[in-house]
Amino acid sequence: MSGQKRLSLVKGPLEPALPSWTMGQLLSRQATRYPSHLAAVSYNARSRVSYTYEQLNEKTATIAHALIARGVKRGDRIGFFIFNGEGFLEIYLAVVRIGAVAVLFHNLFAPTECVRAASSTGCSILFTSTRIGERDTSSCLVALHSMSESDGSSLKDIVLLRQTDDDHSLSLGDRFHTYDDYIHGSTDQVSLSAFQEIESNVSVEDVCIFHFTSGTTGNPKIAMLTHRNIIGNGFLTGNHVGLTDQDVLCTALGLYNSGGIMISLMSCLTHASTFVIPSPAFNAGDLIHSLTQEACTAYMGTPTTWIRMLERYHEEQGQPGWINLHKGIIGGSTVTPGLVARLKREFGVPHLAVAYGMTETAPLSFISPMDDQERLDLSLWQILPHTSAKIVDATGQLVPRGDPGELCIAGYLLQKGYYGDPEKTRDAMRQDDAGTTWMLTGDEAVIDEQGLCRVTGRIKEMVKVGGETIHPGEIESRLSEHPAVLHACVAPLHDARMGEVVSAFLESIPDLLDRPSVAELQNWVRQTLAAHKVPSWIFWVGDEGSLAELPLTASGKVKKHELTALGSKLVAGNLPN
Repeated sequence: MSGQKRLSLVKGPLEPALPSWTMGQLLSRQATRYPSHLAAVSYNARSRVSYTYEQLNEKTATIAHALIARGVKRGDRIGFFIFNGEGFLEIYLAVVRIGAVAVLFHNLFAPTECVRAASSTGCSILFTSTRIGERDTSSCLVALHSMSESDGSSLKDIVLLRQTDDDHSLSLGDRFHTYDDYIHGSTDQVSLSAFQEIESNVSVEDVCIFHFTSGTTGNPKIAMLTHRNIIGNGFLTGNHVGLTDQDVLCTALGLYNSGGIMISLMSCLTHASTFVIPSPAFNAGDLIHSLTQEACTAYMGTPTTWIRMLERYHEEQGQPGWINLHKGIIGGSTVTPGLVARLKREFGVPHLAVAYGMTETAPLSFISPMDDQERLDLSLWQILPHTSAKIVDATGQLVPRGDPGELCIAGYLLQKGYYGDPEKTRDAMRQDDAGTTWMLTGDEAVIDEQGLCRVTGRIKEMVKVGGETIHPGEIESRLSEHPAVLHACVAPLHDARMGEVVSAFLESIPDLLDRPSVAELQNWVRQTLAAHKVPSWIFWVGDEGSLAELPLTASGKVKKHELTALGSKLVAGNLPN
């Protein structure tokens, strides 16, 4: 029919070809093609450790021999509750290349969460440490040690790595081992031919990661991701941002985080780039040091880590060109135009990609175009190759382009499902009449006439003022454009008259001397947005009675339900606003 809008369905290109490598094949391939090229650098309290691609392949193969000798088989679950560093990198690659599954614990898990994670996934071995950054994890390890077979525990061995020479050790029984004794005492018990046969039996469709989803409420689900998922996604992401064997990419994200272990590491390994780990846990000073010492050309992080880097850069009175990034990836939570402008102004970063994804899609499905960035709206994203997306209404029907609805994703990147939870798998992954499986993201989005996608917010996080649905992202973007505001987070507060009203929690720019009044900020929003979108309540992070810092999940997302709870308490206390 003439003039009828096209439907909100887009498919990515089929080029470049999607790789079909297992982790072992990828490591062997790069060791052959780039034997002397620097693969990884890790900074810790004791030293700087580095590997060429040949050394990384050999080191991980040696550890894999030891794991096989310890009885690790294809499909076994191996836990990781450990600081960032070369140990994590080595063991993870060794585990995955022999077909076992890396179970990635969040580094902020409490003792009960650690026990639940180990028990629910059936971990047989846990690699861990008594410290992760500044955190003493002894209480978690004691709780894990107390698990018994009568509790359904399959955990046989807890292997301790040392973050520093001063780390205290735990001796709670036969389950505990030091890393050196556990690995190095077993490396020569498996023949090369036996190792090669085991590695050759691994399939690209084998699950290699159990990843706990980073939802801001409720118990996390366990996403099952395959070799094809993570290697393919890393390759396509790296290709999009233009990574080459001349790039040095740094990330301060935890390796348990999808941005660390999937986006950053896999983009580097698939493009023979150098991967830099700046510190055992996030530290802005260590990050700045690594970026300068290693002459990093690329950085991947959440808005929070980019902001902390900006703050530390100012504290150290960094000069233009001190950090010389050519490429960057930012994602994981709302990215405001104001933040992008600041990053380009302070760090250059001519090619900055805003990425969208979720754990269950390994993780990226959309990313902002890299060409002609000066004229591009970085909140409009193009679909990655070998990926499909659609927008549907509440009944599951496709909506016309330009209309909002729920974003759904299909393609090679979809998880196999949620481990041990077929009901939640069925809820989140739906098959259409053509037999295509779609992942429901829970995000409201719009696809425009050019096929570009804009995510307007989490469906469950929308603010409903007097029956009108408001997207937090547009208010956050406007507030972040104010010269005094570094970061803004919007959350709903209950209101007897309107149902809900808008509240905003703000972080100021470093060394702010003259804070704007609430009325000034409200007027600032009112200049470009409708009156019902103006925040009724504004709180500054760091003020007495407010938050010392924004509450974050282990993957760096703001826990907006906690902002709502605190905001309600502050309003009830009639604090001045």
